[in-house]
Amino acid sequence: GLWCVIARNIGNNATWWDEHLSEENAKFLKKITTEEFKDQIASKMCPLKDEPWPLHQWEPGSRRVGLVAVKLGMMPLWTKNGEKFPVTLLQVEDCHVLKYVPKEESDGRNPCLVVGGKTVSPFRKGQSRLEMYREIGLPPKQKITSFKVSDNAIIKPGTPLYAAHFRPGQYVDITAKT
Repeated sequence: GLWCVIARNIGNNATWWDEHLSEENAKFLKKITTEEFKDQIASKMCPLKDEPWPLHQWEPGSRRVGLVAVKLGMMPLWTKNGEKFPVTLLQVEDCHVLKYVPKEESDGRNPCLVVGGKTVSPFRKGQSRLEMYREIGLPPKQKITSFKVSDNAIIKPGTPLYAAHFRPGQYVDITAKT
């Protein structure tokens, strides 16, 4: 006969929160958490309101923090003289500095900034991860990565990062998971 196997990957201590809820209750919970995230992000939009961190002048050789982005795809652009250039489209969505790691706790040479991007449902994260986000005061992020920065490029945790972090004409290094 024909057999059907249904498998679920329950990794990272995730909770299947919607398993025993009615469709109406699941929609309600999603709506409430979305509103809560918007309030959390709005309260973090001005990270310098608490106490300002010192601003340093940029110098040649400075290493700035990067961004977490989602690849949307590729498309061609043409110059005025008809040259075609392939470009990659990236979307920066809910990107924030999550944590500052001093050089003593990092590699001993460079401080490090932990950055997260793209807000996700807290129902799909483990309890230990959720505690970290509660301490920070930001909603859970889908992707977290760290960037080694120079001493004059440290940004306060909670600071939102945008695509405007980079200027037109700047060269950027991009790494991706394929």
